[in-house]
Amino acid sequence: MKTLKLILILLFAFAFSCDGKLDDKVYRFQIFNESEDEIEISIFDTKTRDKIKTLAIARNELISQDFIANAREETPTVVDLLEGDSVRIIFRNFDKLIIYQCNTSIGLEDRACGVQGNIVFGGSPRWVREQMDDIFLHTYTFTPADIENATPCNSNCD
Repeated sequence: MKTLKLILILLFAFAFSCDGKLDDKVYRFQIFNESEDEIEISIFDTKTRDKIKTLAIARNELISQDFIANAREETPTVVDLLEGDSVRIIFRNFDKLIIYQCNTSIGLEDRACGVQGNIVFGGSPRWVREQMDDIFLHTYTFTPADIENATPCNSNCD
Protein backbone atom coordinates (compact mmCIF):
# COMPACT_ATOMS: atom_id res chain seq x y z
CA MET A 1 0.00 0.00 0.00
CA LYS A 2 2.85 2.39 0.86
CA THR A 3 4.47 1.59 -2.46
CA LEU A 4 1.26 2.39 -4.36
CA LYS A 5 0.91 5.71 -2.51
CA LEU A 6 4.53 6.57 -3.27
CA ILE A 7 4.07 5.77 -6.97
CA LEU A 8 0.89 7.87 -7.13
CA ILE A 9 2.61 10.80 -5.39
CA LEU A 10 5.57 10.60 -7.76
CA LEU A 11 3.30 10.39 -10.82
CA PHE A 12 1.26 13.33 -9.57
CA ALA A 13 4.40 15.40 -8.88
CA PHE A 14 5.87 14.56 -12.28
CA ALA A 15 2.64 15.39 -14.13
CA PHE A 16 2.41 18.85 -12.59
CA SER A 17 6.11 19.65 -12.78
CA CYS A 18 6.07 19.86 -16.58
CA ASP A 19 5.68 23.41 -17.83
CA GLY A 20 4.33 22.43 -21.27
CA LYS A 21 7.35 23.71 -23.16
CA LEU A 22 8.36 20.28 -24.36
CA ASP A 23 6.19 20.65 -27.44
CA ASP A 24 7.18 24.24 -28.29
CA LYS A 25 8.74 24.68 -31.71
CA VAL A 26 10.72 27.61 -33.07
CA TYR A 27 9.87 28.80 -36.58
CA ARG A 28 12.51 31.16 -37.98
CA PHE A 29 11.70 33.21 -41.07
CA GLN A 30 14.60 34.86 -42.89
CA ILE A 31 14.75 37.10 -45.94
CA PHE A 32 18.22 37.24 -47.46
CA ASN A 33 19.37 39.85 -49.97
CA GLU A 34 21.87 38.22 -52.31
CA SER A 35 21.29 40.86 -54.99
CA GLU A 36 23.88 43.50 -55.74
CA ASP A 37 21.92 46.39 -54.20
CA GLU A 38 19.89 47.33 -51.16
CA ILE A 39 16.25 46.38 -51.44
CA GLU A 40 13.26 48.05 -49.87
CA ILE A 41 10.18 45.95 -49.17
CA SER A 42 6.93 47.86 -48.59
CA ILE A 43 4.24 45.63 -47.13
CA PHE A 44 0.51 46.18 -47.67
CA ASP A 45 -2.83 44.69 -46.72
CA THR A 46 -4.79 43.87 -49.88
CA LYS A 47 -8.23 44.41 -48.35
CA THR A 48 -7.57 47.82 -46.84
CA ARG A 49 -4.77 48.87 -49.25
CA ASP A 50 -2.96 50.23 -46.20
CA LYS A 51 0.82 50.26 -46.07
CA ILE A 52 1.79 48.31 -42.97
CA LYS A 53 5.55 48.74 -42.83
CA THR A 54 8.74 49.00 -44.85
CA LEU A 55 11.80 46.80 -44.50
CA ALA A 56 15.22 47.72 -45.88
CA ILE A 57 17.75 44.97 -46.43
CA ALA A 58 21.33 45.89 -47.35
CA ARG A 59 23.31 43.87 -49.88
CA ASN A 60 24.35 40.47 -48.49
CA GLU A 61 22.33 41.03 -45.31
CA LEU A 62 19.26 39.32 -43.94
CA ILE A 63 16.37 39.98 -41.65
CA SER A 64 15.18 37.25 -39.36
CA GLN A 65 12.42 36.71 -36.83
CA ASP A 66 11.57 33.77 -34.62
CA PHE A 67 8.07 32.63 -33.72
CA ILE A 68 7.34 30.05 -31.04
CA ALA A 69 4.33 27.79 -31.37
CA ASN A 70 3.23 24.50 -29.93
CA ALA A 71 0.93 21.75 -31.12
CA ARG A 72 -2.09 23.60 -29.71
CA GLU A 73 -1.41 26.75 -31.76
CA GLU A 74 -1.45 27.54 -35.47
CA THR A 75 1.87 27.12 -37.23
CA PRO A 76 3.33 30.57 -38.04
CA THR A 77 3.56 31.58 -41.70
CA VAL A 78 5.41 34.20 -43.70
CA VAL A 79 2.40 36.50 -43.25
CA ASP A 80 3.26 36.59 -39.53
CA LEU A 81 6.69 37.94 -40.45
CA LEU A 82 5.50 40.40 -43.07
CA GLU A 83 2.26 41.33 -41.25
CA GLY A 84 0.63 41.85 -44.65
CA ASP A 85 -0.23 39.93 -47.79
CA SER A 86 1.16 42.06 -50.64
CA VAL A 87 4.54 43.67 -51.19
CA ARG A 88 6.29 46.19 -53.40
CA ILE A 89 10.02 45.57 -53.72
CA ILE A 90 12.30 48.34 -54.91
CA PHE A 91 15.89 47.70 -55.99
CA ARG A 92 18.20 50.77 -55.83
CA ASN A 93 15.21 53.08 -56.47
CA PHE A 94 15.21 52.17 -60.16
CA ASP A 95 13.38 48.88 -60.49
CA LYS A 96 10.34 47.50 -58.76
CA LEU A 97 8.61 44.20 -58.40
CA ILE A 98 5.03 44.09 -57.14
CA ILE A 99 3.80 40.84 -55.65
CA TYR A 100 0.23 40.30 -54.60
CA GLN A 101 -1.37 37.74 -52.39
CA CYS A 102 -1.13 34.36 -54.07
CA ASN A 103 -4.45 32.97 -55.29
CA THR A 104 -4.00 29.20 -55.16
CA SER A 105 -7.40 28.61 -56.75
CA ILE A 106 -5.97 29.96 -60.04
CA GLY A 107 -3.14 27.45 -60.00
CA LEU A 108 0.57 27.51 -59.38
CA GLU A 109 1.41 28.37 -63.00
CA ASP A 110 -0.13 31.83 -62.57
CA ARG A 111 2.52 34.56 -62.03
CA ALA A 112 1.27 35.16 -58.50
CA CYS A 113 2.19 31.62 -57.43
CA GLY A 114 4.62 30.54 -60.12
CA VAL A 115 8.13 29.24 -60.00
CA GLN A 116 9.51 32.80 -60.19
CA GLY A 117 8.65 32.88 -56.53
CA ASN A 118 6.21 34.79 -54.44
CA ILE A 119 7.50 35.99 -51.10
CA VAL A 120 3.98 36.24 -49.64
CA PHE A 121 3.15 32.64 -50.60
CA GLY A 122 4.74 30.28 -48.10
CA GLY A 123 4.38 27.38 -50.55
CA SER A 124 6.55 29.11 -53.14
CA PRO A 125 9.58 27.06 -54.26
CA ARG A 126 11.72 30.10 -53.41
CA TRP A 127 11.08 29.52 -49.68
CA VAL A 128 13.75 27.00 -48.65
CA ARG A 129 12.73 24.97 -45.63
CA GLU A 130 15.05 23.04 -43.38
CA GLN A 131 15.13 21.84 -39.82
CA MET A 132 18.14 22.58 -37.63
CA ASP A 133 17.72 20.81 -34.29
CA ASP A 134 14.56 22.35 -32.78
CA ILE A 135 14.36 25.22 -35.27
CA PHE A 136 12.23 25.09 -38.41
CA LEU A 137 14.04 27.49 -40.74
CA HIS A 138 12.31 29.19 -43.71
CA THR A 139 14.58 31.30 -45.96
CA TYR A 140 13.68 33.42 -48.98
CA THR A 141 16.57 34.80 -51.03
CA PHE A 142 16.53 37.74 -53.42
CA THR A 143 19.07 37.27 -56.22
CA PRO A 144 20.45 39.44 -59.06
CA ALA A 145 17.88 37.73 -61.33
CA ASP A 146 15.12 39.46 -59.35
CA ILE A 147 16.49 42.85 -60.41
CA GLU A 148 16.55 41.68 -64.03
CA ASN A 149 12.87 40.65 -63.77
CA ALA A 150 11.79 43.91 -62.15
CA THR A 151 10.06 46.77 -63.95
CA PRO A 152 12.12 49.96 -64.47
CA CYS A 153 10.51 52.87 -62.66
CA ASN A 154 13.08 55.60 -63.44
CA SER A 155 13.51 56.80 -59.84
CA ASN A 156 9.74 57.24 -59.44
CA CYS A 157 8.94 53.93 -57.81
CA ASP A 158 5.95 54.93 -55.67
